[in-house]
Amino acid sequence: MKLLWVSRHYMTEEQLASIKKHFGNIEIVQFEKTVKNIEEIISDDIDVYAVVFPTDKLSELYSKVKGKARIITPVAERIFTGNYITNPSTSFKEKEYAFRHKYWLEYKKIEIKTEILN
Repeated sequence: MKLLWVSRHYMTEEQLASIKKHFGNIEIVQFEKTVKNIEEIISDDIDVYAVVFPTDKLSELYSKVKGKARIITPVAERIFTGNYITNPSTSFKEKEYAFRHKYWLEYKKIEIKTEILN
């Protein structure tokens, strides 16, 4: 089984452990660039697409791989670290948060219809 991880960031240890728990010994290939055209990542040998996409790209990917591959996305929780940091944009102190992997979410059905408003 082959998974395409579409992200500029490497998977965290928690994400990787969770993937292996669900899919077993899976081959992970990373696509580290920004996806400009969904066709860049479509491949017949990919079984699972792990992505964090805006709605339009997610819908397009789903329509291209529906029934041929699974689509998942990581979900994280924000945890207050107990520290405060200075926001460089505002110079105000703000709470510092860490992000921890919570689970993978699989998309089972995606149907989106949009209209441009002028």
